[in-house]
Amino acid sequence: MLETIGVLVAQPGRGPDSGARIVRNPDDALGRLLRLHFALGSYSLHDMLEVRVVLERSSFEAAARHAPAEDLDAAEQLVLRMGSRTPA
Repeated sequence: MLETIGVLVAQPGRGPDSGARIVRNPDDALGRLLRLHFALGSYSLHDMLEVRVVLERSSFEAAARHAPAEDLDAAEQLVLRMGSRTPA
């Protein structure tokens, strides 16, 4: 949904350009996001973020089921590196 309104861009595949990233200059994306937020007034921001996490997790799980072993090894190393960083 965030990709549809222009807030995120999702690129399938591998490497630094793959995955979801926030659009640098989203034009009217913020306005569309706010209109959507008001239209879905019964849902909190926490609910929306929880949905995003669930969707991303299930997408990652589906991709991992079909990935070659070397891709899974690389992904594991990235996750370990992310987990070892201390918050700023």
